[in-house]
Amino acid sequence: MELFKEIDQLLNANESDITFQILTDYNELLKLECEVPSMNRIIHGANFRSIIEYYDCIPCVVRDLSGKMIAFFALRDDEVRLNRDESYAALEIAYLAVDKNISRQGVGTKCIQKIIYIATKSVIPYQFLTVDALSITAPRSERYEAVTFYKKCYFSQIEFQAPDKDTVRMLFQLK
Repeated sequence: MELFKEIDQLLNANESDITFQILTDYNELLKLECEVPSMNRIIHGANFRSIIEYYDCIPCVVRDLSGKMIAFFALRDDEVRLNRDESYAALEIAYLAVDKNISRQGVGTKCIQKIIYIATKSVIPYQFLTVDALSITAPRSERYEAVTFYKKCYFSQIEFQAPDKDTVRMLFQLK
């Protein structure tokens, strides 16, 4: 709960052209359509709020100046284990979805910048950001690849994609 309050305060340090807030009305997510059909099914699902709460995620929305939701992300505590004896606090990007009508216009990058800001200003000494980046290659109608986006945001791929998974684990080291 403390992390929730802290992130709510850090989100209020808004950008000039967009604002960040904690999501309060899950029905509002029904209006957000991103480019990834499987992500839309998840965030539009009847039990999405339960999933967010079960995994202790903090749901955040991004709005344009008119107040329209243009993106959504959810964060949660994580850890990075370098070996059996070393583990470091991390902030995981559990979900990130940008409205398909403004995709590739920098909103996703601004979300990552805001998440970095939150992680570096937090009282929790986060060392890393983590994400399981979607990398869906089949069927063709579902093809989507977020790894390239995260690499452009300086995340490193820390595992190869297993044949039975549609995500790739990635890491960003905070300074």
